[in-house]
Amino acid sequence: MDGGLHPVVGELVTAGQGLEGDRALVVLGADLSELSKTATTLDVDKVYVVEHRLLLEQTSEDLFVAALEQVCRQTEPRVVLIGRTFLGRDVGPRLAYRLGVGVAQDCIGLKQNEDSGRVVVTRPVYGGNAVATMAFGQQNPQVVIVRPRIYESIEKDVSRNSEIIPLTVNLDSSMMKVRHIERVKSEVKGVRLEDAQVVVAGGRGIGGPEPFSQLSELADILGGAVGASRAACDAGWADHSLQIGLTGATI
Repeated sequence: MDGGLHPVVGELVTAGQGLEGDRALVVLGADLSELSKTATTLDVDKVYVVEHRLLLEQTSEDLFVAALEQVCRQTEPRVVLIGRTFLGRDVGPRLAYRLGVGVAQDCIGLKQNEDSGRVVVTRPVYGGNAVATMAFGQQNPQVVIVRPRIYESIEKDVSRNSEIIPLTVNLDSSMMKVRHIERVKSEVKGVRLEDAQVVVAGGRGIGGPEPFSQLSELADILGGAVGASRAACDAGWADHSLQIGLTGATI
């Protein structure tokens, strides 16, 4: 994320602290020397480093799926934790399919069953109106997609000395079914929606795009951010980057 670790990485490390066995972090990209050093400051035993020129700028989700599949086959993890970012919720299920294992999406809790040793997760269902508890079968790895901002991020500690292990993967451009032809970075004024403690949201009921300027003023006063429903975004009243809910940002 802009040359650094995504904030959800520290949260995943915290989420995995209740699971038995060594904890490892996988870092993918190119020119990862500094990022690898940062990863060792987290509470993990190993940092697997996968460097490849095609992973330089997140050119395709297909490449990340292919790379992670090869990493899993080389390291044989028991559990794989992935953050439910826009990239993670796409890559996670595809990775599980390739490995022929189960996946649990949008998890808000996980623990290890003391008797079976298998992971038990909780996740919202029916549009968030209920919470389901689910257990994995006997196949490994158990792929868990964790909702961001559920766990506190682990604090970095430069005294930690995780083992850095380079891994080699075979990637080529023919694996990319989708190519990114342009990447446009949106400018965020004030607080990012994902980080805001206060969100002032509008939907179809506000009647048009004009009231969103008033919501923006109120959000500035409260030190928060503006959010919008899917209906408002689809109508063109607000940018899709402001979308919240099941099909948007998790807040």
